[in-house]
Amino acid sequence: MVRHNWLLYLVLLLVCSLWILPVQGQELRHPRGQDFRPIQTSEAQVVNGQTYVVNTTGYVGGDCTTTCSLPRAIEVANSDGDTDLIIFNLPGSGIHIHSVSSGLRIREPVVIDATTQPGYDGTPLFELRASMSGIPDGIYVEDTSSISFDPTLTVTIKGLAITGFDAGT
Repeated sequence: MVRHNWLLYLVLLLVCSLWILPVQGQELRHPRGQDFRPIQTSEAQVVNGQTYVVNTTGYVGGDCTTTCSLPRAIEVANSDGDTDLIIFNLPGSGIHIHSVSSGLRIREPVVIDATTQPGYDGTPLFELRASMSGIPDGIYVEDTSSISFDPTLTVTIKGLAITGFDAGT
């Protein structure tokens, strides 16, 4: 009798697992018709805006068409309302360090993908570093929606080292 109980529990576990897991390409739905809120992942985030290429650790202005730093790419990406992509292509090898005296504010959906830096092999090659103590955050997301939290404000950051900020140390 004890043997049959564990077998019954195993069958129930399998049935419940199949009920919860969606078929690829379908949304997860409750059997009573209620929607589950999907979890956002970097693969699910759709880029429908511009692509900006970070190619300097210096401070630059302009629209990032020729020379672009990470802070400037974020500023420009904050101005168009689309989900933009920021990729990296800094000259030279090794770790590239960009020191900032204040945190970088993200106000619009964006994908920051430092894994695109040539030579990336799983270890970050771009470091955002605090230039002095007392800076609480290196990057922070600022929801500017006046009514409530904006669920479309999705931010993905991959392969970026963020060091020396007070909140993270």
